[in-house]
Amino acid sequence: MDVIKPNVIWVNGRCYRLYGQRVGSTPFDTGHTGYGDDDQVYFGRQDDDISDDDYEISGAESGRLKTSFHIPRSLHAVLIGPKGATRMRIEKETKTLIRIPKKGLDQDIVVSGVTRESVVRARRRMELIALTARQKQQFTHFLSFPVNDENIKSGFLKFQEQVLTECKGRGIGKDIFQDPNKLHMTLGTLVLFDEPDRKKAAQALQSCEQDIVEPLLLNGPLRLRVCGIEYMNDDPAEVDVLYGKVKDLNEEPVVQHLADQIVAHFAKTGLMPKQFDSVKLHITLMNSLFRREELDSDSAKDQNQRKVRESFDASSILRKFQDYNFGEIVVRSIDLSRRYSTASNGYYEATATIKLNC
Repeated sequence: MDVIKPNVIWVNGRCYRLYGQRVGSTPFDTGHTGYGDDDQVYFGRQDDDISDDDYEISGAESGRLKTSFHIPRSLHAVLIGPKGATRMRIEKETKTLIRIPKKGLDQDIVVSGVTRESVVRARRRMELIALTARQKQQFTHFLSFPVNDENIKSGFLKFQEQVLTECKGRGIGKDIFQDPNKLHMTLGTLVLFDEPDRKKAAQALQSCEQDIVEPLLLNGPLRLRVCGIEYMNDDPAEVDVLYGKVKDLNEEPVVQHLADQIVAHFAKTGLMPKQFDSVKLHITLMNSLFRREELDSDSAKDQNQRKVRESFDASSILRKFQDYNFGEIVVRSIDLSRRYSTASNGYYEATATIKLNC
């Protein structure tokens, strides 16, 4: 860990600097019922200030103060810990009482204590633990600009046909090409466990429309050109992902600003990790994971049956199609979509959508 520039994490609009973190296995990683060390999260002393927290704190009948809040049931195990150790540790250190619903009950977590400070600190500890555990899981949803209009699809299908005809490199096959109906530019990924998570993410997207999208698109629609190809690693003979490059065709470049601001907005909700300072604008064309995606999406996900990811040799593709022009597009929506899904139009099923004025 870089102590000069530590990792940061967002919880309810507040940014915390993580100065240390013991990372262990969780039930989600291993498939068993053990517990990990996700409770071992530490943050700087000035981040421990509670003066500007907006948690709703109310009085209980006992005269104590309390706060109730939702954390997906899938994360309750890491909050409880082995034999209740994590919950008891937080209770002891913050002098609070924490009530976590029993398995099968769809209720909020309740934290009660004598002082507002103790209640807020206990709640914050639990939210940080839950967020750390959430970010270790495989994403379930993603934000994207769909780029699957007929013009781009036509250019992509011609590219696919030419590659399959002219390039005979190792591992090249139709099964690693993207479905043309699902061509998109990913902005970020999310782990959404339940309906409250999905509702929160949908509300976050809708709030982007007035605060971010409309001001940036005052001068016209979002116009892009997909032209040229690149790959994600250092060796063109060992490629896992080949993607199309994106060029902003607007008079005032807005695509990068729009993507970065949307991701920053979602990061503050705690639903999306902000991994980089700027979103890498790209459209996946070929991905070695597509070979195993069908198996991964089956209901019986036996870890021992999964195929090992096999790279492909893209050297000849890069030589012949380095500047390939896939076409131009006016982006018509920003979608929050569910992974491993297909809507009636062939794209991913949308949990929420912003329609752009075109």
